[in-house]
Amino acid sequence: MLAAIVAAGSLAVTAWGTWKSAQVANDQLAQSREAAEERTRHQAAQVTFWEDPENVVITNRSIDPVYGYLSVAATDHKRIPLEQLPLLPLGYIPPCQRVTIPVDEVIDYLRGVEGVSLYVHVEALYVLDAATNFWRRGRGGHLEIAYSQPGPIVEHGEFIGSQRTKQEAIDCATSN
Repeated sequence: MLAAIVAAGSLAVTAWGTWKSAQVANDQLAQSREAAEERTRHQAAQVTFWEDPENVVITNRSIDPVYGYLSVAATDHKRIPLEQLPLLPLGYIPPCQRVTIPVDEVIDYLRGVEGVSLYVHVEALYVLDAATNFWRRGRGGHLEIAYSQPGPIVEHGEFIGSQRTKQEAIDCATSN
């Protein structure tokens, strides 16, 4: 009888230990996934944009170039679905650079594109990082992976390197 009680107690301790080990393994797996996701989004997280009435400004604080696209919308009271917004190829955004594009140049580039008025605003910046992941950063700054191309690409050349686009060096993020 005593042997049965000791065996049952031993079995309970073993079961509890196995359950705790499984919890620790799950926690480690979750941490590993979070770290892998952080490494994946590290470069894209360092690419931002904003616009003012005269310019669209894009910064790349990473140590690698990214290829960028702007998704723009007209403000003519017609709501164009996101997948139909034109994508403007920016070209390669060099590492540690701020690129300033005059809004007038964006409007000139888009002349003749159906549904685009004389006033546009940037809906999102799409970047292709060094690991060939395609990312979308919306107007509010939220960064997410883009699983497909959102809209048609307008092919009239690239903005980076054009005469009216300015580039300037900025501080670069060097930590991993």
